[in-house]
Amino acid sequence: ESLLKAKIDIYVPKLIENNKMVAARLCLSETLVKNNYKFLEPRTFQETASKVDIVVVPGVAFSEAGVRLGRGLGYYDRWLSENSYSRAIGLAYDHQILASVPASKHDINITEIITETRRIFCPSGKL
Repeated sequence: ESLLKAKIDIYVPKLIENNKMVAARLCLSETLVKNNYKFLEPRTFQETASKVDIVVVPGVAFSEAGVRLGRGLGYYDRWLSENSYSRAIGLAYDHQILASVPASKHDINITEIITETRRIFCPSGKL
């Protein structure tokens, strides 16, 4: 709420037709609803973004190299590969940082991981 009141544009994931994910602009008065995967998203939206400064990317686990283990549906990897962004950051607990995580050729690495005790700059992430 503070960021929105300060007129900082915030975009959040929104699933649209054909299970495509877009970055939908969040408004202060916007009502959030649970989608089919039980994640909160805007009920409606009027604006999407294809260029953003920072993307906060969820993950089940991460490697210090920037490999992210998601839930296997590929929404974030597709969005990251199709859009322009400066940094992709994973927020995690220290126990989610592993020596390695499984990856495929379609996975997009992140640039940085922030945990409760450290900040990891990932060498293989896009900058």
